Amino acid sequence: MPTFPSIRRRAFASLLATTVLAPALLPLPAAAAPRRRRAPSSRMKPLIKPPRLQPGDTVGLIAPGGYTTEKSIAKARRNIESLGLKVREGASLREVNGNYGGSVPQRLADLHAMFGDPEIKMIWPIRGGSGCISLLAHLDFKLIRANPKILLGYSDITALHLAIHKHARLVTFHGPVASSTLTDYAIEHMMAVLSDP
Repeated sequence: MPTFPSIRRRAFASLLATTVLAPALLPLPAAAAPRRRRAPSSRMKPLIKPPRLQPGDTVGLIAPGGYTTEKSIAKARRNIESLGLKVREGASLREVNGNYGGSVPQRLADLHAMFGDPEIKMIWPIRGGSGCISLLAHLDFKLIRANPKILLGYSDITALHLAIHKHARLVTFHGPVASSTLTDYAIEHMMAVLSDP
């Protein structure tokens, strides 16, 4: 069994104070000091909210991230139609490019087409997927701001939420994707947010 040199408690406390606690009491270097919050820019556009959903509105179904399957498309259509809404599929909904729902230009064209179409009131991605991040540098924020729509989803759809919030200043909604299994509780609260006055 190894032996350790004996150390007195007071000597140990003194050693502890000088090596561990003393540096915490020193002033922070300028680089480590907490930064002051920058005041909001007076040039920042105000947040806008999309119009609420009405019965019979049309929902754009797209795959801006990962690819999907016919089974998921059928489930998403049932989800949308069960809410009293109509479905419009994106042109590239069934495309597959590796793990993604088509190429970047295809997925971007679907998203932009849905924002640009006056009949579409809500855009509901069928699923998330890491492909959403590749769209961010190409988003047309002027188009999105000029045509406010509900965008609903979670997972990697969050990348779209954050970019659209920051650059288009549009309120979007973090919630289920179109192919989710929706409970009565989820439907009640989702529709309260999206459609109730």
